[in-house]
Amino acid sequence: MKHSGIFVLLVIGLVLITSCQSSSLIDNSRVVVVQGKGAVGATADVASFTITVSVLEETTKEALNKTSKTMSELLAIAKDAGVQQRDLRTSVLQINPEYRYVDNEQVLSGQRVRQSVVVLIRAIEADGKALSSLIDRMALISGISIGSIVFDKEHTEQLYEQSRLLAMEDALQKARDYAQAVGLSVGKPLKIESSFDASPRQLSSMASFASEMPVQEIEISSSVNVVFELR
Repeated sequence: MKHSGIFVLLVIGLVLITSCQSSSLIDNSRVVVVQGKGAVGATADVASFTITVSVLEETTKEALNKTSKTMSELLAIAKDAGVQQRDLRTSVLQINPEYRYVDNEQVLSGQRVRQSVVVLIRAIEADGKALSSLIDRMALISGISIGSIVFDKEHTEQLYEQSRLLAMEDALQKARDYAQAVGLSVGKPLKIESSFDASPRQLSSMASFASEMPVQEIEISSSVNVVFELR
C-alpha cells in the first residue's frame, strides 16, 4: 500500500506539472518579439588625431634625443593653438633595432624610436579653420605622420537618452502593427533588452587637409529587443 500511495502521488505531481507547463505555454504564446532602433544626429564639437614621430639613428640615445626634440616642437605648436596639457596623451613609445639585408646577410641599420601622441581639440569651430590650421602647422615638420581625424561629441548622455526613447517608440509601433494585423492589441512589455553604439558614427567622409575642414555630423544610435504581451 505504501508503494501504491507513492505511485499515486507521483502521478498527481506529473499531472500538475504538465498542466502548469501547458498553461505557461498558452500564456507565453500570445506575445510578439520586436526590435526597435533609434538614432540622433548631432554636430561634433571635439576632434582627435594621432601624431607620430619616427626616428632612426645609430644609437638609442641619439634616436631618443631627436624624437624628443621633434615631439617637443609638435607639442609647442599644439599648446600655442590652445590645446591643454590634459588633452595631450602619449599612446605609443617603441624602441627597436632595425635591420637591412646586404648580400643576403642581416646588417644592423640602427635604432628606431617611435612615439605617438593623441591630440584632443575641444570646442572646435563649425568651419574647422582652427583645426585645419593646426594640422597645416604640424605638417611642416619633417619625419612625422598624422593619423585620421576622429570627430566626436563631448557630452552624449542626453543624446543617448533620446536615441533609447526613439528605439522604444519604434519597437512599440512595430508591435502595434503586428497586433493589428491579427486582430489583437498590445499589452505590457514582458522583457526589454537594450544596447547602444559606444562610438558615434561619423555621417560624412573627412575631406583631405585643406584651408577649411568642415566639421562632421555624427550619429548616436540605440536598439532594443522587446517582448510585448498580446491581448
